Amino acid sequence: MPPVESMLMVVPFDEEHLMSAVLALTMADYFKNQVYWARDIIFLFAHPSAIGVEAWLAAYHGHEISNLHAAPLDGRSGTIVGVFIYDYIGQYFTSVNLKFYGINGRLPNLDLVNIIARISRKSAFASVVNGIHPQDFLRHSPQHNDLLHSFIESVFDQTFVEIDGLNSVFGSYGISAVTIQGNSPSKNHNRATDIQDMAVFVEACFRSLNNVLEKLHQSYFLYFLLSPDKFMSVAYYMPIAGFLIAAMVFCALREYFTITNFAVPKSFILNHLFALGFYFFTVFMFSSNLLADSILLQSCILFGGPLILYILTFFYPIDSASECSITRFAFFIEIGLLIGATSLVSISPGIFIGAICVLPILIITQIIPTGKIISSILAFLTHPLIILFVGQFALAHLEFSSYAELKMELNPLRTAFNWLMQGLLGCLHKHFIHSSMLFPLYSIFLLAASSNLASIARFPKVLLPQPSFPDLEEDKIKAE
Repeated sequence: MPPVESMLMVVPFDEEHLMSAVLALTMADYFKNQVYWARDIIFLFAHPSAIGVEAWLAAYHGHEISNLHAAPLDGRSGTIVGVFIYDYIGQYFTSVNLKFYGINGRLPNLDLVNIIARISRKSAFASVVNGIHPQDFLRHSPQHNDLLHSFIESVFDQTFVEIDGLNSVFGSYGISAVTIQGNSPSKNHNRATDIQDMAVFVEACFRSLNNVLEKLHQSYFLYFLLSPDKFMSVAYYMPIAGFLIAAMVFCALREYFTITNFAVPKSFILNHLFALGFYFFTVFMFSSNLLADSILLQSCILFGGPLILYILTFFYPIDSASECSITRFAFFIEIGLLIGATSLVSISPGIFIGAICVLPILIITQIIPTGKIISSILAFLTHPLIILFVGQFALAHLEFSSYAELKMELNPLRTAFNWLMQGLLGCLHKHFIHSSMLFPLYSIFLLAASSNLASIARFPKVLLPQPSFPDLEEDKIKAE
């Protein structure tokens, strides 16, 4: 009878990762002669892309993915309790990068990350998170600026990157996985780690998961790992989303007391129906491979569709003050619920949506009088496509990640357009294969919210009624 639990070692397999395969075969030959294993150990040689691992996981768990075909497996083991992915090129390296972000912001159990960080601390190399080394390997502790940059990079990667290694697809199946990626080989081999040191490290990692009585007991699945030594718990960053939600709730309460007569918010309903139709139309066109050979048609759908949704708002404007009050009330409630629901699934997209949406919404609806040209222009500038396009230049100005290369391009506008196109296509691909929520979040909710904001911005604010508080008015009458 096979054990009810197992451990998994994944190795990317191609011409560049031959040493990783050598390590895996060496460890398999060594592990089979040991008698202390209480769990099965599975060795998986997969393509460096995440599709192969996704197909294997689907076959292992008996799950079918409509857009992915996988052959059935001849045998299975027990429940996978932890996964280590060893990804390095060459024989020598000085440190390893830890990658642990998953689809839809899922994170592995913090215990698994701590295992690798503490074992590597005893080894000849350091584990690195967002470019920050452990405190034992530094002369000085990481500064606040470094930790802040690590936090921002974590929010960005968790929101937009999603797949940063083979570890990213395991979270959908409730499996904790971490990728240990070796940095570029060092020229000074005397100070570098070789494959023998890595073999000792691999054995220590698997033996730490071998004890059946020792479980991954940490309750931390919601955290930001700022460095190998420091993490930010959910208790510290969840209030950020709470403050953003509170701003929308207060605005909704104000609009609630202005509602005197009920009117069907037809613009609010139509904006959501059109956004939902755009989502299903896009999914159908791309999943049926009707646009596989036409980049032009793909661009027309991904860029022209959202712009058409915005233009359609001119044909069904808000007609009355009652309809505008109800639309504003529903709009504020929707944005607050969107931030809250997204934050519960993955905090980073929730924080990003709140940071991008709340301030422009407050400016357009509360500070600048609606019905003016300036409010309509600002509402157009908050369109998700424009924010994503202009945001690339902002990141390039801040020299954030690889966006610094945008400033060196001969035609930066065209490059930014191509990057945005690749990003939208990547969102669709991850939605089809890995069930990513990023494209539905963008197409169904954010595009509808942008259209609603445009409709609200065109209605004159002077026609809106002022909030009325019946209890206060009765007290005032009694006092007189």
